[in-house]
Amino acid sequence: CAMVCAALSPIICLYGIFFLAQLEYFISAFSGTLPPHFTYAEYAREGFFQLCIVSVINLIMLACAYLFCRRQDKAPLILKIYCTVLSALTLVLIATALSKMIMYIDVYGLTVKRVLASWFIILLAAIFICIVISIFVKRFNLTKSLFIVFLVLFALLVFCNIDGMCYYYNANRCIDGTLDISAFEGPE
Repeated sequence: CAMVCAALSPIICLYGIFFLAQLEYFISAFSGTLPPHFTYAEYAREGFFQLCIVSVINLIMLACAYLFCRRQDKAPLILKIYCTVLSALTLVLIATALSKMIMYIDVYGLTVKRVLASWFIILLAAIFICIVISIFVKRFNLTKSLFIVFLVLFALLVFCNIDGMCYYYNANRCIDGTLDISAFEGPE
């Protein structure tokens, strides 16, 4: 387990340095300010694809950490701390990607692709929240919980009228004057 923690240490430090170096870039997503040299579409897409790549890498690292350190179904405290920190850093990245998407939707309105991307971001957040809960709650069944979370979110996606929801949202924003009709000529 010491080797796993030694392997995770530089990765977590690298994340910390990355977040500190890019602090203005991440804060701008939460403040609703577009960074220079970006369009709203580029900013949202970049955040989404960064999130997808990092989330997959972090899920693989978390799974490997638990596989290599499993001792009679009890993980050492240090491993729990490392996995929690890694999950928390991923949740920060998820929150940043979601705020970028919200900013993009605020400027250009809703589309099916934007709803699907937002749904996937929320699904990733739910996955990492379930992972953090499973780290500290011994009786928490991670597999069952992830299945239920996916099933509920998928049902919401399938049974809601996404096209109608987008139309209703965009029409109301145009009527309120908070969305310009020329926004629909903007980038997808």
